[in-house]
Amino acid sequence: MVSSNGQPYRAKQVVFSTTPVGQEAANGVRVTQVIEDKSAPKQVYDPKHPLADEKGFVAMPNVNVVEEWST
Repeated sequence: MVSSNGQPYRAKQVVFSTTPVGQEAANGVRVTQVIEDKSAPKQVYDPKHPLADEKGFVAMPNVNVVEEWST
């Protein structure tokens, strides 16, 4: 998956904070920021891929589905 800037998609984490809701004793949440994961993209060897570099590696998104569902 390639983003609009030609680079592989980078995982994002959303940071929430609580916010009062009306005059009740309840709280809601709001997004305070979205943080882009700065870790390097996964390098996969696939020399026939159209986006492969001169060594045959393709930069893939740094998203790990197992980790996303476990946190």
